[in-house]
Amino acid sequence: MTSTNTISTQLREDTRDLHLAAERSPFMQSFFRGQVGREIYCHMLARLQQVYALIEKYHTQHADHPVLGKMYFPELFRVEAMQQDLAFFNHTPAQNGEMTEATRSYADRIEWLANNWPAGIIAHQYTRYLGDLSGGQMIKKVVKRAYSLADERGVAFYNFADVPDIPAFKERYRQAIDSLPIDDSEKQRLVDEANLSFRHNIALFNELDTETKAG
Repeated sequence: MTSTNTISTQLREDTRDLHLAAERSPFMQSFFRGQVGREIYCHMLARLQQVYALIEKYHTQHADHPVLGKMYFPELFRVEAMQQDLAFFNHTPAQNGEMTEATRSYADRIEWLANNWPAGIIAHQYTRYLGDLSGGQMIKKVVKRAYSLADERGVAFYNFADVPDIPAFKERYRQAIDSLPIDDSEKQRLVDEANLSFRHNIALFNELDTETKAG
């Protein structure tokens, strides 16, 4: 545990190891090398979309929550963009509905938080959306190169049209999370939940890696 009192710094520093583990997972290494086929990439989008859909559903339902509501940023929502990309890649609705063990576990956790500790959804917002903002442009280049995309079709997921100034938004986000009306115990719970979020992502990536190698 770090000595600083700001939750944004605690989240950044105390999740660093698992954050790196997710980025360096075998699947993500293959992905960055352009060695993941379109079908597996679409499986990743389809599975993550189910998680994003729950985060966005419950965040909207709890928009007036005294803690979770402070982090309500619908400009970050990604489900519609992910649907556009899946449609571009001709990934059918039946495939979009797939629910693997790792995806189910991830989704179940969001459901549990919504019913028992809504503020915990902030940790999952942080790990997913802030990652999309921070690394999205680099990942978009990987996707466009790997799948020979000539324009912005197929990469809507990485384009935040409602966030024109990403550095300014990230500062606004940091200020909002640092101003949350929570005590030190709840801050630590959010850090622990963010680490759990990374573990869920790693489990999802490991499934995809198995499928990649099986193919």
